[in-house]
Amino acid sequence: MVKDYSNIACFSVSFHTSFFAFYPTYFNGIYGFDGNFSVFGHHLWFLVVLFIFTSVILPLFVYLRKEKFRSGFSKIASFFTKPGTIYLLVIPIFIMEAIHSLFLSFIPRLGGWDFFTYIFFLLFGYLFAYDKQFRKALKKNFIFAIILGLLSAALICMNIFYFDSIWINSDYSTVEVMFTLSRVIFSWSWLIVILNLANKYLNKKSKAVKTLNELVLPFYIIHFVVVSVVGFYIVQLEYLVISEFLLIFLISFVVLIPLLLLIREFNVLRFIFGMGVTKKKSIARFFKKKNASEDEPVTK
Repeated sequence: MVKDYSNIACFSVSFHTSFFAFYPTYFNGIYGFDGNFSVFGHHLWFLVVLFIFTSVILPLFVYLRKEKFRSGFSKIASFFTKPGTIYLLVIPIFIMEAIHSLFLSFIPRLGGWDFFTYIFFLLFGYLFAYDKQFRKALKKNFIFAIILGLLSAALICMNIFYFDSIWINSDYSTVEVMFTLSRVIFSWSWLIVILNLANKYLNKKSKAVKTLNELVLPFYIIHFVVVSVVGFYIVQLEYLVISEFLLIFLISFVVLIPLLLLIREFNVLRFIFGMGVTKKKSIARFFKKKNASEDEPVTK
């Protein structure tokens, strides 16, 4: 039996002809609902979700800052310094993911997670920064998190062998329950590892940390555009997948650095990309002043 790949070939040719040939189809339907138009600009959906959730939880954050609550909360936080207890916080995340699989599977996941799962990640992230007892908990569970993170990496194999039953024809069988639990533990474990390392090595004042902190938002906004443009051409070279990945990564990184430095130097661009306006002399202003001083007459 010979399979007919003519439709796939035609689609591939039409897709790779040029960006402008594809662009008119971008407005056909909504992305995530069998369409192409992205209401929130693809990766920028996360900023919208972060803004909404922060606005909703803001009263709680303000309340937690009151002194009368701090002492009582510190006692609650100290409970999670016991080995393994910090993993109790994955329970609401797992329940939310299970609810999505059972009752809300018709709604597209955002970034692989249910929409409301992110509110737990946001809340727990705030709590970790709020009380030093949580930072102690991260430290005490560091090795344990690495072990669990590696063990739960078996979910990658489950995803390969049971992809259809997990994502396409999902009936929330034992396999999917195991996959969901492993996935939540995997993510939670590496979050503990990353946050602990960040608290140890990055939670200090330095020019490097300050510069990288202010470049986070512009990097997040423009990286997708750069990666998409570079990837558009690299994937057509028909190299090994790992070679294409490394090329896209390296070329995109090289392109992004001067773009970020350019954004950092001009207050107009800083404002557009969510950075604070600064009065410090930028590279551009330095050269402008230097050139102006050269034009001035020399007085004896």
